[in-house]
Amino acid sequence: MGGYPLDLVRSEVVDLLREFTRSRFGTSDYPIVFKIAPPGMGDLCIPLHPVARACNCSVDDLGREFVEFFEECAKKGRVRFVRSVEFVRGFLNIWVNEREIARLLFKLVRDLGDSFGKPLDLKPMKILIEHTSANPIHPLHLGHGRNAVLGDTLARLLKFCGHEVRRHFYVNDCGLQVAYVAYGFKLLGSLEVPEGWKPDHYVGFVYAAVNCIVELLKLKKKLEELKNLGKEDEYRLTLKELDDWLGVAGELREKLPHVFDRLTELIKSDPNPEASIMEINRRYEAGDPEAVKLVRSICELCLRGFKETLAEIGIEFDSWDWESDIAVWSGAVRDVVKKLASLPFAVVKNGALTFRASEYLKCSGVSKVLGISDESEVPDVTLTRRDGTTLYVTRDVVYTMWKFRKFGVDKVINVISSEQRLAQLHLKILLHALGYSDYAKNTIHYSYEFVQLPGIRMSGRRGRYVTLDEVVNELRRRCLAEVNKRQPHLSNSEKENIARAVAKAALRYAFVCVSPSKVVTFDWSKVLDFSRNSGPFLQYSYARACGILRRVESIPDLESIQVPESMDPSERELIVKLCQFPDVVAEAERSLRVDVIADYANSLCLTFNTFYERVPVLQASEPQRIFRLGLVYVFKKVLGIVFDILGLEKLERI
Repeated sequence: MGGYPLDLVRSEVVDLLREFTRSRFGTSDYPIVFKIAPPGMGDLCIPLHPVARACNCSVDDLGREFVEFFEECAKKGRVRFVRSVEFVRGFLNIWVNEREIARLLFKLVRDLGDSFGKPLDLKPMKILIEHTSANPIHPLHLGHGRNAVLGDTLARLLKFCGHEVRRHFYVNDCGLQVAYVAYGFKLLGSLEVPEGWKPDHYVGFVYAAVNCIVELLKLKKKLEELKNLGKEDEYRLTLKELDDWLGVAGELREKLPHVFDRLTELIKSDPNPEASIMEINRRYEAGDPEAVKLVRSICELCLRGFKETLAEIGIEFDSWDWESDIAVWSGAVRDVVKKLASLPFAVVKNGALTFRASEYLKCSGVSKVLGISDESEVPDVTLTRRDGTTLYVTRDVVYTMWKFRKFGVDKVINVISSEQRLAQLHLKILLHALGYSDYAKNTIHYSYEFVQLPGIRMSGRRGRYVTLDEVVNELRRRCLAEVNKRQPHLSNSEKENIARAVAKAALRYAFVCVSPSKVVTFDWSKVLDFSRNSGPFLQYSYARACGILRRVESIPDLESIQVPESMDPSERELIVKLCQFPDVVAEAERSLRVDVIADYANSLCLTFNTFYERVPVLQASEPQRIFRLGLVYVFKKVLGIVFDILGLEKLERI
């Protein structure tokens, strides 16, 4: 007999329902949808209205008669995994036979071990997930943290399910943002990082300082022009903007006065800083050795800081892909632009080459393939600037083609914020226009919303952001204080290791427990709540199970455990919740929703803690004691698998 416990419950109900309708109404051709039942209404339920329509009968007659049929089958010994069913307001409510599914649960956990919950009928695919891919111009901030954790957790989930998964970071070393920071370091004449600074933080300082100084010079020049022209209203608005940037300048100068003053002096002496920045960008794309050495050195400096930060939250990559290598210097982007330019949808506007996306969609009839409404108006895509340099989306077309060809993957998942929805749509349109319809269909934009920290507004250009490093360090400080209260007898190194693991769990869980389509509000008290819905709460529950199991010499063979005739409701609820895990994994894999796993983990731990508080385990009489120890062991095993998916560390003490 194959399948997970709830698979066998569903199979039993489906077989009996189809047998009944075939005999009573002459049909068994209809969809049957199982849902988790509301509290007090069973373990599973089936909406019977679709079945009644197929049988051309009233739903009440169908429900009532099937319950009678089921009860007759049960009396004849034809039912094993279902204890009872009832019909209520159009739904067939199903109670599982907790003794039978408990036996099967113990056997499967013993036989499958860490593979328990893995889909049994999955068709494995090769999947490439690109995530984080922050521009190497400043340190990672909270938003990058959510991207990284979502991408890494998704990769862990899909790998657990049996897919072959690659994790890639796309190094965006081309474009004006990188040219701004390269200009600053070129003026300074050194890449030496000041004492006490992380390399990515220093790169971010230089980037913000150059932006600030260039903006101040532009605004001052504009004010003079407006004053001479007598444009008072515009003058006042520009003056207000200047005041804001002067405030930014003051904040930046406080951090590194000598570097800020040096940059100010050098940029002022440049008659046209923006032209110099554009020239660095042009020369880098052209492969000029001096520009290449400068930009690459700065990017590598910043990436060194990224890797340190990401290692703290358990994130690694299989490949770091340089945009310049793949898209620009290979000549591939030129070929793509040339091919797109030859299509009738390409036009030159103000010297820039653009692609009329809406017109292409209407003519090609590809809207449905890409999931776009026929009435949607999609803005044109700019392919190249007036000076011939390329833009992100053009280079991303080449990168996407490279991903599919280089690694022979079936799907590419790009974890990118919702702000890039249009750019990702443009990417798919251009791929289709180039003749790569399969690439377009199998490129998935894994969209997510931003993270907000109450009272904080962030801007990379202004150097105003909360870095991921700052958040991790603050979490670790707070966790250490909690560990000191709970485990004062431990050594300092033990306390620090626990605090590090708990801080990592708190951050990772906070980013995945909310649907990607919703904004995350980062609340310190909720993130570190040891009583519910947090990484520390999950780890505390795991440690509680470990504490019980530490006090017994050995765990009995799971398959030989005697399941009692009667159970406490908390025991039954824990058994059913544990049996739901394979369903949760299947749903998360199908929908690419890692928050489904996080939600299940919280619910499982709440259920376990109720069980822990309601019934004795070690003090129980036999055979209850062995049975409950088996439940604790299976809980620990399943939660440990969940931790592997979520990227949380398993702590035996907390």
